[in-house]
Amino acid sequence: MKITLAPLGPGDLPRVAHIRVAPEQEVFAGTVAEAFAEDAGRFDLHVIEADGVAVGLFKIDRDYRQTIPNAAPGALVLRAFMIDRARQGHGIATAAVRALPAYLSRHYPDARAVELTVNHANGAARACYLKGGFADTGQDWLQGRAGPQDLLRMDLRGTAGSRWGAWRMRAKRLLVRVRQRVPPGLRLLLGLLLMIGGLFAFLPVLGLWMLPLGFAIAALDVVPVLRWLRQGRK
Repeated sequence: MKITLAPLGPGDLPRVAHIRVAPEQEVFAGTVAEAFAEDAGRFDLHVIEADGVAVGLFKIDRDYRQTIPNAAPGALVLRAFMIDRARQGHGIATAAVRALPAYLSRHYPDARAVELTVNHANGAARACYLKGGFADTGQDWLQGRAGPQDLLRMDLRGTAGSRWGAWRMRAKRLLVRVRQRVPPGLRLLLGLLLMIGGLFAFLPVLGLWMLPLGFAIAALDVVPVLRWLRQGRK
């Protein structure tokens, strides 16, 4: 199945009007009609196609700092990401997210990153974004219309066609697998062991690459604890 992304214009509503999400997902993603009703001066719409058939869409917010002040300067924001309910569960969403870096770098060459907020209760969407290459910033947005949200980020500069970008994407996917398969506590231990190994990079097999990887794996356990402590003080 070939997944492609393409811009949508104001007159393209009939092309995607059939797309529907489940009623319980509308509170997070909205509807196609709502997406087309947004201010075209601030939002751009894009279609997700599977083998040439429109199966989803998303909008890019070019000025999200009006809404969330802690959004990174120069970052785009992904919003209203939706896949038609009849096509969910086939890997389309994850494939579309993985296609974002190269696609957005072509259409928004000055953008440094793309961010999104995902509701704490929307675990399936959060897992999809992380699997697709987004990283949790550890920041929360507490004023979402459906409740508190996590702020996720994906860097864009250098991701299209570079070795460094490819390495970063592989590292992010590895972190997703570690999060899914290694229990809390053991992730911290694994991260510490990798960092210790990185300190002995002069030995065979070991390498400096173990330091950042170990730090990132340990952060999977440390960041949620810091977030909980921060919320407890409020």
